[in-house]
Amino acid sequence: MLLKKTLASLLITLSAVIPGTLEAKLPLSSEIQCRVVGDKLLCPKEEKEIIFNKDFFYRQGQFLSSGINYTGYAAGFDISTLGLKLMLGYDEERSKKSTNDELEIVGLKIEGKETLHKYQFWVAFGSDFGEVTWPYLTIKGDIQLTAGAHFEIKTLKPENTSKSIPTDPEPKPLLRVGLGCTMYYPFTHFGENIPIIRNFKIGIRVDGGYENIDLIGTTGGTHDIYLGASGIIKYSL
Repeated sequence: MLLKKTLASLLITLSAVIPGTLEAKLPLSSEIQCRVVGDKLLCPKEEKEIIFNKDFFYRQGQFLSSGINYTGYAAGFDISTLGLKLMLGYDEERSKKSTNDELEIVGLKIEGKETLHKYQFWVAFGSDFGEVTWPYLTIKGDIQLTAGAHFEIKTLKPENTSKSIPTDPEPKPLLRVGLGCTMYYPFTHFGENIPIIRNFKIGIRVDGGYENIDLIGTTGGTHDIYLGASGIIKYSL
């Protein structure tokens, strides 16, 4: 018993003489409870939920590629805490060109107006490289890699009829690499306790980069700079 009391007194004396002797072996309470990642404070009970938090988004706008105006639509997921996004998109030429032409089917010639339709279907993967946040505005920059297909379909509308005769589509590979900037406003400004509404964000996005339709050097292949602007709405899941 005397030996135990002596050892206890010695430990107390050492801890007083050498600050941190006992405390150094114990982790700080802040290390146990929370840690800072970017501009967020993550705690053990909340960290799993925050890291896998996703935003579903939809955007629609106008794009210019190789001198052609497209109306573009896209939807996908943005995992903001990991800086990653994945989306599916569809672009359609705004003003279609029509010319007088004829189509021969089994020796029968049909005259009418031929219209060229251009469509693009694609999937894109993006990664954030910068973010600036204010109370009511967030600006994010990202780089995107896009792959898909470009389709050109011709239809012939015979005279004195409302129906059109389609031709076989001509699919071509589509590749893009570019940068984007998104500016959005969080609806939490209206109140963090309002269900559903607090999860929405709305803003605008601009895109620019390089686009290649078909392979470089092949017949009919084109490559040019593309530019775009669109409205975007996000919903936190």
